[in-house]
Amino acid sequence: MKIDLSMDQGYYRSLLNNNELEKLKAGTVKNNNAKSHDELEDEKIKLLASEFSSIFMNQMFKAMRSTIPEGGLIDGGFAEEVFTDMLDSEISKLGAGQDGFNTIGRLLYQQLKRKE
Repeated sequence: MKIDLSMDQGYYRSLLNNNELEKLKAGTVKNNNAKSHDELEDEKIKLLASEFSSIFMNQMFKAMRSTIPEGGLIDGGFAEEVFTDMLDSEISKLGAGQDGFNTIGRLLYQQLKRKE
């Protein structure tokens, strides 16, 4: 039986690239020899801006969820809290890379780039 994962390719690719910042710190990114110091710094700033926008979105989701009243027929307890926290975290990571939500990351990148 063959499983088609073409639909999830972007998700798995993002999981593999989660350590991109660590690779940049270590200087082991592909074609590192061809890139100048400025280009590497640019990549670091872009990754950090993207991470910051992801964290910001995660905090926004937490604040939005806190406005929803708890209770009802089924209370998930601690497991539900963990699940929703993990779900919000993944949604914010994926959302930070999309056009509609990466405006924060782009603006932060521009600000950090000016400070250099």
